[in-house]
Amino acid sequence: MAISILEGTAHNCVIMILGQDRFRELKISMELDENSGEGELRTYNDAINVILDKGPEFGVHSVVQLDKIFNLLYEDIISPKKIFRKFKHLILLHTDDEINTLLNMDDDIHLNELNNSQDCLTAFYYDDEDNRYTLISPYMPLSSKETINLIKEN
Repeated sequence: MAISILEGTAHNCVIMILGQDRFRELKISMELDENSGEGELRTYNDAINVILDKGPEFGVHSVVQLDKIFNLLYEDIISPKKIFRKFKHLILLHTDDEINTLLNMDDDIHLNELNNSQDCLTAFYYDDEDNRYTLISPYMPLSSKETINLIKEN
């Protein structure tokens, strides 16, 4: 996918990385095989960064689920600039308040106070274009099998 983006031949699609911690190749910055084409793509991390940074220009959009935003792509330093360069939309569930500081969120937003029960799940949705946070009740969690079936139906 990263090669097709660099070559300008990518087709509209959505890439979902649900549980980055299970992506071993990314975690250990594994090298791509020698048939991967472009010289600037040496590792899985390089490929993911191309997909996240340049993909939207070609209709390739990404959904990345993280347990901790500090683990984003297993990079050493995470800053608001890096996060907002890669993502225009964020959905933030219950987490430590230190994320508020990292993302320079308004003082009246407290992620550690969000409800995380399955009966009344709440989150903040952030839209970078409007620079606005909105309190939402996003969804009922689905099992992996239910998610796959839902994707196949649509």
